[in-house]
Amino acid sequence: MNLNSKTVVWITGNSSAGKTTVARHLKSLINENGLNCVFLDGDDLRSILPNQWGYDEQDRLVLAKTYLQLASHISSQGNIVIVSAVAMFNEIFVWFKDNVENPVLVYLNVPLEERIKRDRNSKGIYEELKKNTINYDTPSAPSLAINNFGSITPSMSAAQIWEYLMVNTSVNSSDKGRTTHWNDFYLNGEIPVYPSLFAESVAAELSIPTRMVDVGCGNGRDSVYFNAMGHKVTGIDISKNAISINNKEISFGGIDFECANLEEYTLMQEQGSFDVVYSRFSIHAMTEEEETSTIEAAAKLLKLNGCFYIETRSIKDTFAQKGELISHAERIEGHYRRFGDSNILSQKLSSKGFNIESLIEEKGLAPYKNDDPIVIRIKARKI
Repeated sequence: MNLNSKTVVWITGNSSAGKTTVARHLKSLINENGLNCVFLDGDDLRSILPNQWGYDEQDRLVLAKTYLQLASHISSQGNIVIVSAVAMFNEIFVWFKDNVENPVLVYLNVPLEERIKRDRNSKGIYEELKKNTINYDTPSAPSLAINNFGSITPSMSAAQIWEYLMVNTSVNSSDKGRTTHWNDFYLNGEIPVYPSLFAESVAAELSIPTRMVDVGCGNGRDSVYFNAMGHKVTGIDISKNAISINNKEISFGGIDFECANLEEYTLMQEQGSFDVVYSRFSIHAMTEEEETSTIEAAAKLLKLNGCFYIETRSIKDTFAQKGELISHAERIEGHYRRFGDSNILSQKLSSKGFNIESLIEEKGLAPYKNDDPIVIRIKARKI
């Protein structure tokens, strides 16, 4: 079975399109196949959550995002989540696609005449809508659009969604706005050019020369520092702008800058050919799945006894409680961050063939301006 256990299915459509009924049928299908499933209905959630939202467009926008943040949080813990809610605003469609892992947007299309007919026997919403019209947006690119009327029954619509899920949701990592943010940041941001305290700490341990890769090298500040000390350095980053600027502006000999993540870069290299993998403040810009693939790639790339040096923001940092909640460890405050649990990270490294030689988790390691975060520093040796 290919279905990813961390999937959010948002079933939307106008009032009386049959969202709740289809969602219930879909939940039954998912449960019958032995998978965990949580169903969140918009009407139920509005009753459960504090009664602070009205029915105008702005309140509906805020409430819709709240629904999807809750769904994302529940899904991140290994559940398929179904949300049935109208919430048809382009702003919310974009947020859902960009910030929720494995997002599936299902639009139930039902003609107005049919919806009005159904509504007469249920909520009586269409009489109210005449008094307070909301300008909803029809999704232009849903994952799946279903004509949920005529000969198509709710159970048949649910079966269509199930078939789609089986084929299309094995892996689908959302960008979470990272590409746009980091490309803009390296074009316009204020970025230090001096080496980080972590780079200075790592350099003090290294014999010269070593062959190393700087993961998430950014503007190349640490790559340049290691290079100046005699190390053979490759800086990699997923930001095209960062790599382009580095290749144009950094003239130090011997540094290679490539646009890639570590998994992609490792595929182009001889396994066991590097002495050091260095990652400062890049792990917490990755999803959990990307973190895992990075650790696996580091294990392949490093020589026996080679070292993986990591510095990342801790879940104990105050920033972990700020901004929009995506999951227990994920927030968006200015940009996406996923905060690390030192126990989980060290266990994951150990399971991939690393010995944890040192682990520090405290403030004072990476101060910048008014920010002094709690960070995790790990030195892991391949065994």
